[in-house]
Amino acid sequence: MNKWTKLDNAAIVFPSLAKAKNSTIYRVSAVLKETVLPVRLQQALDITVKRYPMMTMRIHKGLFWRYMEYDDEPLRVKREDDYPCHPLQDRMTMEALLKVFYYQRRISVEVFHAITDGSGAMEFLKTLVYEYLRLLGKAVEPEDKIRTASEDIHPEELEDSFHRYYTPGRPPKIRNTKAYQITGTYFEPYGNNVTQGVVSASALRQIAKKQGATLTEFLLALLMYTIYRQSSQDRKDQRPIKVSVPVNLRQMFPSKTLRNFFAVALFEISSQQEQSLFKILCAIKEQSVKNYSKKVLQEAIVRNINLEKIKIARFIPLPIKDIIVKNRYFLYNDKLRTCTMTNLGRVDLPKTMTPYVDRMEVVFYPTANNPLNCGLCTVNDNMTISFSRTIRENRIIGEYFRYLSQEYGLEVKIYSNEWGISD
Repeated sequence: MNKWTKLDNAAIVFPSLAKAKNSTIYRVSAVLKETVLPVRLQQALDITVKRYPMMTMRIHKGLFWRYMEYDDEPLRVKREDDYPCHPLQDRMTMEALLKVFYYQRRISVEVFHAITDGSGAMEFLKTLVYEYLRLLGKAVEPEDKIRTASEDIHPEELEDSFHRYYTPGRPPKIRNTKAYQITGTYFEPYGNNVTQGVVSASALRQIAKKQGATLTEFLLALLMYTIYRQSSQDRKDQRPIKVSVPVNLRQMFPSKTLRNFFAVALFEISSQQEQSLFKILCAIKEQSVKNYSKKVLQEAIVRNINLEKIKIARFIPLPIKDIIVKNRYFLYNDKLRTCTMTNLGRVDLPKTMTPYVDRMEVVFYPTANNPLNCGLCTVNDNMTISFSRTIRENRIIGEYFRYLSQEYGLEVKIYSNEWGISD
């Protein structure tokens, strides 16, 4: 592996955007059936990082661009004592951009988004849990589903797949309007409350199937419906409700990369028209056909690379670039969506590992203008729906889980980190 490398196309903006109310750090977790032993977890981490050296890189500043450099400083597991997705405390050159926490039965991996996306982080977590269970003496096998430390690192794992699938062109411009914004009172001190519900994935899938929808489409429609019910009481803000959904491009464009390789699909409904869950679901299904088409996703890749290739940008000093990116994002881009829902799907674990894993979680960081976001993840028929928020108001979350429970008769087990509740 090279001593240093360029940031991938999606990673370029994240260092410019990182701040207290936009940490750009997300979390993936595995909740085991037994209490985590920190000594064994540390040993497992020491083994795992050898398989994923790209995850231990640090970001450095050049005159015009940032670059990533391999760092051999050992990572240390930490007992969790703060809220999830906490922003970086020090400069990126001084602080690890991947961190591993434990708390009771939970093993969590938090990643600065410039390092990798959710799919890459989940591969790291799977290997970490596998090595941990193996060190405990459990009879686990990789079954071609785990990247083990004994394997060679494939060159494609390190590639920037945006460039691999780039085809020169000028896709049509996208004209976006600002979205309805969820507002509330920020926690004091500032922090991230995570409220999670566990529900049967197969039961949810059956409900979605009866309505001719995928599981993600149904849960997305329900989220937009609960937001709509709140927005209908706020007559001052009649902007459309827009929810962004990250798309794993590996599903459409074959790639083994462990770096960022995703696009963002945007789903929209009017907040001024009378809406029902059924009506919203029909709109979501119609928009999915376009949003998930290979043509639209290819255009997204082309737009991203075209921005990177703007010649004048190569000669703008980095501090000025940072100012431009921040202003563009926080004054405009961050207001183009109401919130984000990300679904890492069903985590495919070896059958020998599943008896030891209760559930998996993904927590997506809130932003300055999107104080509530949602993450989905499934394993062993347990789907975990994770809402992260930086505001006290939790009506949307409460209505979401009540709807699943009361309207569809699903058993929903709810738990929270209780940040800000005791205040």
